Amino acid sequence: MVRLDTRERASLPGEPGILALSPLLKEIVVRMMTWVDSPEANASRRRLVDVLDDEICAASKIQLHLPVPRDPALKRLATRLAEDPKAARGLTALAREIGVSERSLFRNFQKETGLSPGQWRRQMQVLRSLELLAEGRSVIETSLEVGYESVGAFIRAFRQTVGVTPAVYAHEQRSS
Repeated sequence: MVRLDTRERASLPGEPGILALSPLLKEIVVRMMTWVDSPEANASRRRLVDVLDDEICAASKIQLHLPVPRDPALKRLATRLAEDPKAARGLTALAREIGVSERSLFRNFQKETGLSPGQWRRQMQVLRSLELLAEGRSVIETSLEVGYESVGAFIRAFRQTVGVTPAVYAHEQRSS
Protein backbone atom coordinates (compact mmCIF):
# COMPACT_ATOMS: atom_id res chain seq x y z
CA MET A 1 0.00 0.00 0.00
CA VAL A 2 1.29 3.46 -0.87
CA ARG A 3 0.65 6.32 1.51
CA LEU A 4 1.07 9.90 0.49
CA ASP A 5 1.66 12.06 3.52
CA THR A 6 0.27 15.52 2.84
CA ARG A 7 2.71 16.91 5.41
CA GLU A 8 5.59 15.74 3.22
CA ARG A 9 3.88 16.82 0.02
CA ALA A 10 2.49 20.30 0.54
CA SER A 11 1.20 20.41 -3.04
CA LEU A 12 -1.41 17.70 -2.37
CA PRO A 13 -4.92 18.78 -1.36
CA GLY A 14 -5.38 18.80 2.40
CA GLU A 15 -9.04 17.75 2.22
CA PRO A 16 -10.45 14.46 0.96
CA GLY A 17 -12.25 14.65 -2.36
CA ILE A 18 -13.21 12.85 -5.53
CA LEU A 19 -11.05 13.46 -8.59
CA ALA A 20 -11.68 12.99 -12.27
CA LEU A 21 -9.09 10.39 -13.25
CA SER A 22 -7.01 11.11 -16.30
CA PRO A 23 -5.90 7.97 -18.15
CA LEU A 24 -2.38 8.48 -16.76
CA LEU A 25 -3.59 8.91 -13.17
CA LYS A 26 -5.74 5.80 -13.52
CA GLU A 27 -2.81 3.72 -14.80
CA ILE A 28 -0.51 4.97 -12.02
CA VAL A 29 -3.08 3.92 -9.42
CA VAL A 30 -3.47 0.52 -11.09
CA ARG A 31 0.32 0.05 -11.09
CA MET A 32 0.63 1.07 -7.44
CA MET A 33 -2.05 -1.39 -6.43
CA THR A 34 0.29 -4.19 -7.55
CA TRP A 35 3.10 -3.06 -5.28
CA VAL A 36 3.80 -5.31 -2.35
CA ASP A 37 4.53 -3.59 0.93
CA SER A 38 8.27 -3.29 1.25
CA PRO A 39 10.31 -1.10 3.57
CA GLU A 40 12.54 0.09 0.77
CA ALA A 41 11.11 2.28 -1.95
CA ASN A 42 13.27 2.18 -5.04
CA ALA A 43 14.03 5.17 -7.24
CA SER A 44 11.50 4.26 -9.95
CA ARG A 45 8.72 4.00 -7.37
CA ARG A 46 9.64 7.38 -5.90
CA ARG A 47 9.54 8.91 -9.39
CA LEU A 48 6.13 7.36 -10.04
CA VAL A 49 4.87 8.76 -6.73
CA ASP A 50 6.15 12.19 -7.82
CA VAL A 51 4.18 11.87 -11.09
CA LEU A 52 1.15 10.74 -9.08
CA ASP A 53 1.50 13.88 -6.96
CA ASP A 54 1.61 16.04 -10.11
CA GLU A 55 -1.42 14.29 -11.62
CA ILE A 56 -3.46 14.61 -8.41
CA CYS A 57 -2.71 18.32 -8.27
CA ALA A 58 -3.74 18.74 -11.92
CA ALA A 59 -6.90 16.63 -11.66
CA SER A 60 -10.33 18.23 -11.57
CA LYS A 61 -12.22 17.80 -8.34
CA ILE A 62 -15.69 16.32 -8.80
CA GLN A 63 -18.37 17.84 -6.61
CA LEU A 64 -20.70 14.92 -5.97
CA HIS A 65 -22.28 16.09 -2.75
CA LEU A 66 -25.90 17.12 -3.04
CA PRO A 67 -27.06 18.65 0.25
CA VAL A 68 -30.75 18.31 1.10
CA PRO A 69 -32.44 21.24 2.83
CA ARG A 70 -33.78 20.69 6.36
CA ASP A 71 -36.75 23.03 6.01
CA PRO A 72 -39.78 20.83 5.17
CA ALA A 73 -41.02 23.03 2.30
CA LEU A 74 -37.56 23.31 0.75
CA LYS A 75 -37.02 19.58 1.23
CA ARG A 76 -40.30 18.83 -0.63
CA LEU A 77 -39.18 21.15 -3.39
CA ALA A 78 -35.77 19.45 -3.66
CA THR A 79 -37.49 16.06 -3.77
CA ARG A 80 -39.77 17.22 -6.61
CA LEU A 81 -36.80 18.53 -8.56
CA ALA A 82 -34.93 15.24 -8.09
CA GLU A 83 -37.95 13.11 -9.02
CA ASP A 84 -38.67 15.06 -12.20
CA PRO A 85 -35.49 16.68 -13.54
CA LYS A 86 -37.16 17.24 -16.92
CA ALA A 87 -39.71 19.65 -15.46
CA ALA A 88 -38.63 23.09 -16.64
CA ARG A 89 -39.80 25.19 -13.72
CA GLY A 90 -38.24 28.57 -13.19
CA LEU A 91 -37.51 30.17 -9.85
CA THR A 92 -40.86 32.00 -9.87
CA ALA A 93 -42.82 28.75 -10.28
CA LEU A 94 -40.71 26.99 -7.66
CA ALA A 95 -41.28 29.81 -5.17
CA ARG A 96 -45.00 29.74 -5.89
CA GLU A 97 -45.07 25.96 -5.23
CA ILE A 98 -43.89 26.44 -1.66
CA GLY A 99 -45.60 29.79 -1.06
CA VAL A 100 -42.65 32.15 -0.72
CA SER A 101 -41.14 34.96 -2.74
CA GLU A 102 -38.38 34.25 -5.27
CA ARG A 103 -35.97 36.18 -3.11
CA SER A 104 -36.84 34.19 0.01
CA LEU A 105 -36.60 30.90 -1.86
CA PHE A 106 -33.17 31.79 -3.24
CA ARG A 107 -31.87 33.08 0.10
CA ASN A 108 -33.24 30.20 2.20
CA PHE A 109 -32.19 27.48 -0.25
CA GLN A 110 -28.68 28.89 -0.48
CA LYS A 111 -28.46 29.28 3.30
CA GLU A 112 -29.45 25.65 3.90
CA THR A 113 -27.55 23.94 1.09
CA GLY A 114 -24.73 26.30 0.18
CA LEU A 115 -26.03 26.21 -3.41
CA SER A 116 -28.52 28.33 -5.32
CA PRO A 117 -31.58 26.42 -6.56
CA GLY A 118 -30.11 26.50 -10.07
CA GLN A 119 -26.73 25.17 -8.93
CA TRP A 120 -28.48 22.48 -6.90
CA ARG A 121 -30.56 21.42 -9.92
CA ARG A 122 -27.46 21.24 -12.18
CA GLN A 123 -25.62 19.20 -9.54
CA MET A 124 -28.58 16.84 -9.24
CA GLN A 125 -28.76 16.51 -13.05
CA VAL A 126 -25.07 15.61 -13.26
CA LEU A 127 -25.38 13.06 -10.46
CA ARG A 128 -28.35 11.41 -12.17
CA SER A 129 -26.52 11.47 -15.51
CA LEU A 130 -23.56 9.60 -13.95
CA GLU A 131 -25.98 6.80 -13.06
CA LEU A 132 -27.59 6.74 -16.50
CA LEU A 133 -24.27 6.75 -18.36
CA ALA A 134 -22.97 3.96 -16.12
CA GLU A 135 -26.10 1.96 -17.05
CA GLY A 136 -25.10 2.28 -20.72
CA ARG A 137 -27.47 5.04 -21.83
CA SER A 138 -26.34 7.25 -24.71
CA VAL A 139 -25.27 10.85 -24.16
CA ILE A 140 -28.32 12.15 -26.05
CA GLU A 141 -30.75 9.94 -24.15
CA THR A 142 -29.13 10.90 -20.84
CA SER A 143 -29.19 14.62 -21.57
CA LEU A 144 -32.91 14.48 -22.39
CA GLU A 145 -33.68 12.27 -19.38
CA VAL A 146 -32.07 14.71 -16.94
CA GLY A 147 -33.86 17.69 -18.43
CA TYR A 148 -31.51 19.32 -20.91
CA GLU A 149 -33.03 20.49 -24.18
CA SER A 150 -29.58 21.01 -25.70
CA VAL A 151 -27.05 18.18 -25.76
CA GLY A 152 -24.28 20.79 -26.04
CA ALA A 153 -25.40 22.49 -22.82
CA PHE A 154 -25.48 19.11 -21.09
CA ILE A 155 -21.98 18.25 -22.28
CA ARG A 156 -20.64 21.62 -21.06
CA ALA A 157 -22.28 21.25 -17.61
CA PHE A 158 -21.10 17.65 -17.29
CA ARG A 159 -17.53 18.48 -18.30
CA GLN A 160 -17.42 21.46 -15.93
CA THR A 161 -18.45 19.26 -13.00
CA VAL A 162 -16.82 15.92 -13.80
CA GLY A 163 -13.77 17.09 -15.74
CA VAL A 164 -14.41 14.96 -18.84
CA THR A 165 -17.17 14.79 -21.43
CA PRO A 166 -20.05 12.37 -20.90
CA ALA A 167 -18.82 10.22 -23.81
CA VAL A 168 -15.35 9.90 -22.27
CA TYR A 169 -16.88 9.11 -18.87
CA ALA A 170 -19.15 6.46 -20.39
CA HIS A 171 -16.25 4.91 -22.31
CA GLU A 172 -14.12 4.79 -19.15
CA GLN A 173 -17.00 3.14 -17.26
CA ARG A 174 -17.37 0.44 -19.91
CA SER A 175 -13.65 -0.27 -20.08
CA SER A 176 -13.06 -0.48 -16.33
